[in-house]
Amino acid sequence: QDSSTHTAGPRIAHRSSFTTTRTRTTASHATRIQASSNNDRVFGSNQLGVHALVWTGGWSEADARDACARTKAAGYDLLEIPLLDPASVDAEMTRQVLDEYGLRAA
Repeated sequence: QDSSTHTAGPRIAHRSSFTTTRTRTTASHATRIQASSNNDRVFGSNQLGVHALVWTGGWSEADARDACARTKAAGYDLLEIPLLDPASVDAEMTRQVLDEYGLRAA
């Protein structure tokens, strides 16, 4: 059947028809990929998080450290802080502990 008159669906390119002319990655390209990956971690592209109450029932410094350690070990990027009593949360301690574990607050 003549391909110019065939309209029964999308054209499918077979793997053998693709060329592999670009097989090397330049150093600057690799640097851009690394920078993009770092930005994704810092600025939130597809980051996953968990609520601290999964790990602990409070938000003392010991609870915060335990929740952060477990969150990081489980591979999460974000930790949602329980604000049941916002006035009782030590924001400076929370920031220090999150930074120590490389996590962000959700």
